[in-house]
Amino acid sequence: GATTLLTNELFTQSQANNVHHYLAGSGFMNSVQQSTTVNGLMVNYAHPYISAISMIAPSPDWFSGFSNYKAYDETTKRWYKSFTLNTYPEDAGTDSGTTYVSADVETDPHVDIFQLTTDTVPETGVF
Repeated sequence: GATTLLTNELFTQSQANNVHHYLAGSGFMNSVQQSTTVNGLMVNYAHPYISAISMIAPSPDWFSGFSNYKAYDETTKRWYKSFTLNTYPEDAGTDSGTTYVSADVETDPHVDIFQLTTDTVPETGVF
């Protein structure tokens, strides 16, 4: 998955001081590698939130991530040295492919993003 559009938007928002810092990473999580470590991310009290997104590949338009995680304890005002978040697969609602390797089949009209569960995955049983 190309990240050009997202990276350009983050750059534009950083110029407007809406984004403090962003990283584009690479790495793979799978059935063996279930976590990742991010080094070099900068946060401060004016910009304490962290968001992340990762594509699920191969897939039609599936992703996982989290948004607006505050990286410090509000009571003590201390930054977390590390933290663990569970994320879940989501469907972006833009591609109607039914298998991991389906050709692009644009969903028209697009639908809202929704969480993939055993009840919402395509009938092809990709889970």
